[in-house]
Amino acid sequence: RSTLVLKGYAGTGKTALLGALVKTLQKDGSPVILLAPTGRAAKVMSAFSGHPASTIHRRIYRVGSGPDGHLELALAPNREQRALF
Repeated sequence: RSTLVLKGYAGTGKTALLGALVKTLQKDGSPVILLAPTGRAAKVMSAFSGHPASTIHRRIYRVGSGPDGHLELALAPNREQRALF
């Protein structure tokens, strides 16, 4: 497996490239999961790619209550081990 890190200054086409990449991977039958560090970034990714996106924290944590009724965060199971994040 290879890892691609895409970075660049604002306005250089990172988000536009993401849209093309998502379409190509979907045609290939590869699972695609888009994650962003903030809710705003997830909305932008989703709008430009045409694919749902969410925050990293929403994807990896589950909210629940502990035995004493207090809020508790737990790591969610990783069901997409072969997906591109």
